[in-house]
Amino acid sequence: MAMEQERVWDFTSVNLFQTCRKKYQYRIIKGLVPLTTAPALEFGKAIHLALETYYKEVSAGAKEIYQQIAIERSIKAFQESYKDREGELKRTVENGVKLLNGYFEVYKNEPFTIISQEVGFAVPLEYLDHTGTSKSILLCGRLDALVDWNGVLYVLEHKTTTVLGSYYFNQFEMSHQLDGYIYGASQHTGRKCLGAIVNALEVWKDVAKPTSKTKTMEEHYARDPISRSDQEINDYKQDFGQTVEDILDAEKKNRFPRTKSACFSYNYKCPYWQLCKYGEDEKVLARDYKIEPWVPYKTGDGENE
Repeated sequence: MAMEQERVWDFTSVNLFQTCRKKYQYRIIKGLVPLTTAPALEFGKAIHLALETYYKEVSAGAKEIYQQIAIERSIKAFQESYKDREGELKRTVENGVKLLNGYFEVYKNEPFTIISQEVGFAVPLEYLDHTGTSKSILLCGRLDALVDWNGVLYVLEHKTTTVLGSYYFNQFEMSHQLDGYIYGASQHTGRKCLGAIVNALEVWKDVAKPTSKTKTMEEHYARDPISRSDQEINDYKQDFGQTVEDILDAEKKNRFPRTKSACFSYNYKCPYWQLCKYGEDEKVLARDYKIEPWVPYKTGDGENE
């Protein structure tokens, strides 16, 4: 008899549960995937692919020789991955190419060395359940890249956005996603990971009449190293484990109530909105969705506004 494979847990599925249990049920339990993807997500994934291609090519040899080749292949990868969407005026192929060319100019001399890209990990995470009993689960994830910056290990996390202001990076100080990445990187490598470098790229549309307040090209790019204390990592492990307990309880009881405040976010309706509003009509399911079992961190998460 084959042994049952241990279940693994990732940020996206746990975050879905915390955001809306009904959405978790549709995507994780029932495996429903919308046939139409939001432009923000598609654009973000295409930029991720372009940056992955770039750093892979640059790392292949002497930077002076390979950099132009890397840029050309990166832009080609983006153009093949992303197509213009009707009504989308900012996230266009043209603006994406402009965004990438500006990025390569701003960061033509990187302060760090890429160790590896698209790093998958599955590491044990220990926590105390409600009885105080120690338990262990498997945490998995996929890192955009691991980098060495002056002898220190960091996670490099790419983020595209349409709003890059002075408060943009504040959201990551309390991000469970980065908690898990930093913890996972340390466990996976056996080396202390100091934090994550959030690599933000702001897609923009050129204005007809620039003013003194119009951003320069360089101002559409920013990076911020986000660190975590030992206390924050310990709290993360406990919080994550307790949420897993809640998920298992909800699955056992088949109770997945809606969180209506999550029906509309980042200027988009939830992709399962119509199912909650009108019910799971067979014709709608066949027309607008496909069945695809959830595979933790099969792809990147795209844009973060």
